[in-house]
Amino acid sequence: MRTIAGYVTLAGHVEQAGVARAFVRKLLIGDPLLDSALLVVSELVSNSVQHSRSSLPGGSVTVYLLHVGARVRIEVLDDGADGVPCMRPASGTELADWAGVLDEVDLRGRGLRLVHAVAACWDFTIGHRRTTTWVELSPATGRLPHLHDSGIMTGS
Repeated sequence: MRTIAGYVTLAGHVEQAGVARAFVRKLLIGDPLLDSALLVVSELVSNSVQHSRSSLPGGSVTVYLLHVGARVRIEVLDDGADGVPCMRPASGTELADWAGVLDEVDLRGRGLRLVHAVAACWDFTIGHRRTTTWVELSPATGRLPHLHDSGIMTGS
């Protein structure tokens, strides 16, 4: 059974998502879950920097990757926020019931929907004023879907 583990701590800047992708690419080179893992780490690091205190001076984001057998687990630890990770609505029907801020909802805010589409499971934990968002990928669920067939972009 193949086991790979590693972590990298990055400054809390959005440009660091590229460094996080390079870290994942190095560990998962040639793996069938690589594309999904790259999407996941990019979304989670970007969200952590945009929505947590990691973007403040001295802030950081740590990416953990564990690959055991055919499964991959990615965890992103950030400096915490006042809110919690959540998916924004994808359609007008859901928008009426959503209590969040609707700025740029048509252009942004679907990252966790993409993560949800490729993940076997995902969630978050909050402790010691920090947030860890984690995703598990498996060959059965962790391949990128065709977006036009998945309803991700249309909200269906």
